[in-house]
Amino acid sequence: MNDNEACFFTEFKYEGTRHCYQPGADVDLYPGDLDDRFKSVQVGAHVTVLAWQHSTSTGRYREWSVDQPDITDIGGLSRFT
Repeated sequence: MNDNEACFFTEFKYEGTRHCYQPGADVDLYPGDLDDRFKSVQVGAHVTVLAWQHSTSTGRYREWSVDQPDITDIGGLSRFT
């Protein structure tokens, strides 16, 4: 991972399958195999992740600018930028 990306993981504490995204990506996981599957995220030093529970940018909202070993408090991640 580098300072200009965010990497999501399918397990807590950065375990499981890793999926990395570059700044500016607008990712809608619904419908799809990764909808509600991510459980942790590593955030690069130059990145802030804006995340929503639902693909329509509604529901619970979080901003992450540092690593998060557990992101399940969002209730299932469906969209992020």
